Amino acid sequence: MALAFVRQNRASMGKRKQKKKSRVLFGLVYLISGLVLISVHLLMRLQ
Repeated sequence: MALAFVRQNRASMGKRKQKKKSRVLFGLVYLISGLVLISVHLLMRLQ
C-alpha cells in the first residue's frame, strides 16, 4: 500500500494542486470514518 502511494506521489509530482486537493479529501474521509467509528462504539456501550 505504501509503495503504491509513493509511486502515485512520484507520478503526480507535476500536478501539485491536484495532489493537495486529494490529500485534503483523504483527510476529510479519514476524519469522518473516525467519527462514525467512535459514535458506533458509544452507541454499543449505551445499549
